Parts: sequence; C-alpha cells; structure tokens
Amino acid sequence: MKEISFSNFRRFEQFPPLSLGDITFLVGGNNCGKSTLVKALLLTFDNLRHIRNSWKDPSSHAPKFRFDANQIHDLHVGTFWRALNHHAADKKDKTISFCLTVEQITFGITIEGNENDKDDSYETLSPIILLSIQDADGISVTFDYKNSQATLCNEGTNITLAMERPSVIMNENDIINQIVDFSEKCSEYEDILKALAQKVAETLRNNVIEYIYTHAAMQKVVFSYEDKNDYIAAVLHDYFEEQILENDKEHKFVLEWMEKFGIGTEFTIDCKSGVAYYVKIKNMAGREMELADLGLGYIQIMILLLKLATFISRYEGPTTPTPTIVIEEPEQNLHPRLQSLLADLFADMYNDFGFRFIIETHSEYIIRSVQNIVLQQSYQDQEELEQKNPFKVYYFPTTRLPYDMGFIPSGRFQNKFDSGFFDEAGRLHMTIIKHERGK
Repeated sequence: MKEISFSNFRRFEQFPPLSLGDITFLVGGNNCGKSTLVKALLLTFDNLRHIRNSWKDPSSHAPKFRFDANQIHDLHVGTFWRALNHHAADKKDKTISFCLTVEQITFGITIEGNENDKDDSYETLSPIILLSIQDADGISVTFDYKNSQATLCNEGTNITLAMERPSVIMNENDIINQIVDFSEKCSEYEDILKALAQKVAETLRNNVIEYIYTHAAMQKVVFSYEDKNDYIAAVLHDYFEEQILENDKEHKFVLEWMEKFGIGTEFTIDCKSGVAYYVKIKNMAGREMELADLGLGYIQIMILLLKLATFISRYEGPTTPTPTIVIEEPEQNLHPRLQSLLADLFADMYNDFGFRFIIETHSEYIIRSVQNIVLQQSYQDQEELEQKNPFKVYYFPTTRLPYDMGFIPSGRFQNKFDSGFFDEAGRLHMTIIKHERGK
C-alpha cells in the first residue's frame, strides 16, 4: 500500500493523498478521522480484490461496491448512505470516491448511491459509476459505466469505445475481465492492455491486508471457537490450525517476545473436541499457570503475539502475498514500558519478515520509542533518512486535515503535535509545581 485519498467518505469531504510508510502510525484525538482512514483503505482494497458484475440485472453492466460486512473484514460501515459525508448529502452530486495506489498501480473508484434506498438505508451494494486503473508508466484505462464507454490513455493518445459486459471471463475479478475485453476491441493496443491486466492481477494477488481490531482481553480458562464473538478463541484456533511445532520459527518468535515482555518462558495450547482451547503459561519464575490468571495486559500481548505468529506461518514462502497488518490501539491495558516495547516488536517484524504495518494509537510511549529507534540508526543526513527510515507518523487534528510529523536524523519531528498529546503529562505536572510554589 503506497498512497490513499478519498472524498465524501464519513468524516471527510476531501481527504488529500496520504503516503504510507512501511510502518505507519496514526495518532490524534478521538473522533478525528483515524478510523475513517483505516475503513477507507480496507473497503477499497477488499472491493478491488472481489469486484464482480451484477449479473442479476441485465440492464446494467456496472460492478457493485460492498459497504456491508464484506468477504474479508467486518467494518460496520453498512450502507452507502451511512458512509456518505454529511456535507455531501446536501449536494446534488452524491458520490463517494476512493483512490488507492498499490505497488505500481493506482486504482480510482467512484460510487453512487441509490436514492430509492435512502430512507431506510437498506441497500448495502452500490453501483460503481467510474473505475480507473493507471500504472507507473502512465498507461491508464477508465471505465465509465454511466455512459457505457471505456477510454485508454497512452503517451498522449486517447481512445474511447462503447463498452458492454465482458465477453471474456478469464478471472473471477471483473476489473481484469473488463481490461481484457477492452483489449480485444482495441486491437492496436491489445498487447499493452493485456500487459496492464496482468499487472493488475499480480498486484491484487501479491498483496493482502490483515486487520487486528480493538478487542477485549478476557480472563477465561476455556475459549470456545463455537462462540463466534470470542476473538481470543478465533486467534487460538487459527494458530492451532497452522500446526506450528516447538522448533518452528513461529513458536520461537512467540517465546522470544514473551520473555522480552516479561510474560514467561513457555506456553502450550490444548484443544478439546476441536472447539475448546486451553492456554497455559510458564511464567518468569518457572511456575505453570492458566492464561486466565495473567493480568489483562499480558493476555492482550499474548494474543497479539499468537496472531502475528500465525501471519508469519501463513505468509512464508516466495509465492505468498506480502501482508500489510492494520492494528487498532495495540497499547490497551499495557504499562508504559510495555507500550514502548511494541515499537521494537513492529520494527523487528518488518526487518525480519518484511511485514508492513498501519497502527492506530493513542500511546505517546510508542511514538517516543519510535523516535529513539530512528535516532539509533545514526542517519548521516536527511537524504539518507528519507531513503531508509521505514517509519511515518501522521497526526490527525480535530478540526484540520492530518499531516506528516516528519522525522529528522536526531529522531525529533519537524512538525508539532496539537496540545493534548505529548504535552498533556507536562501540563499536569506543571500544574502541581505551580500549586506547590504558590503555598
């Protein structure tokens, strides 16, 4: 994932292009748009990977965009009308647009709501009226479903042809089918368009987003996979299904970080009847205990480590996709020192396995730790930092658009946070000092 922008979606009328780093942190107050960005990214990419035409409606060849719980992530967006920015709802042109760059391909999608479904917000599938694909070489193709035409742009040449439903079904993804079908009607550029279709197929196949949303840590002895609302049971089930052995790197990864976080030195997961999971931990003193007997913070970290180990197993090998892992508030229930250690965990996973991260957080300790990691790299100058530093930190103000904090080689930021983040502890401390001096 390289860059995303969007318009008329939830909080933002216009969200300008935001470049994603290898490890990107989103910080800011409540209700300032961090979750909106995450939902826009997940919705757009999930739909791109699973676009299908509506074959039940012979009068339309426009593919549909899903706003409900789609095939991968349940984002609780629901419908077009719930997603539409409230300012845009008062305008005549009621559309939502997303633009996402994945590797060397930029995708643009514009969706229109159905006025007939506005009152009860029933419709979860909305028609895509415009779909564009452009590669890094400047070749682009645009499908205008409202006017039933497709346009190719290449080195100053524009070719527009009437568009019908794809007659060539070579892939379950109708973006690819549409490009191939266009290539057969545009014979002069057939090779260029088929090469673009291949690039799109490879880009969507070689990338995947995993989403670790905010969830409760529960002090239970037995976790039942039959309870579909039990997040911990689902994590334990996924880890167990990977059949990870004691000598496997995934198991060693969990053990290494258990010790770093001070949780313990060993763990076991037992499964009964295929649905009930029991977890035992050998703590730092060598005593075996139930996972439920740990504090909530340690349970939270343990589940995160098992989830990440599952991803290591799932995405190893040259033919598997490269995951981008989105995590919401990984610091919940954690002591400040353990919050700081999360930055090292994410940095090591990027260095060791190539995993990319987008992390939504309120933790100043994580951000301070990231600054220290940047400092320890001893970048010679700003140019070297820009080339090698994997971290980006974006601040989301309450009343303005988000901005890049901008690292410098010392680990400091070029820009400042709004009041209420880094300065809050200092403000409270100064209140105490002033009170003491006034006595």
